[in-house]
Amino acid sequence: MGRYDELLYQLIKKGIRNLFESVTRDEINSIIIKHPGVPDDYIEFLEEIGHGDIGDNYFMLYGGLVEASEIYDESKAEKLKDIVFFGDYYDGHSIGFSKKGEWEMVDVDDRLKITFLNTSFESFIKNKLDEYLGTLIY
Repeated sequence: MGRYDELLYQLIKKGIRNLFESVTRDEINSIIIKHPGVPDDYIEFLEEIGHGDIGDNYFMLYGGLVEASEIYDESKAEKLKDIVFFGDYYDGHSIGFSKKGEWEMVDVDDRLKITFLNTSFESFIKNKLDEYLGTLIY
């Protein structure tokens, strides 16, 4: 039984399982090798659910971890070099993990203000999906 079985069931029940694309075993292994210490709950989500767009411009969950240099210009990326990102809100806010210490989740706003979220990836993503599922009318 997987960590995200209930969530997967809800996605299927609501007919929105197709929001997420699979992440291959090779891609998962590459993430783990490149980023030792990445949280298990993040890896398990990619394995069990995948990645994709949660709603229409609500939240994008990337198919892997993205370095700041892939998102920001050089001067901004240097300030964020200790963060890898796994998603964004389409409005200048990106969400990721601080690679310093315990891989804590952080929010980086459009002014590069870093806020530690004090939550696990599992809690964060379940909350995002619950919020989105709550907006669906059937």
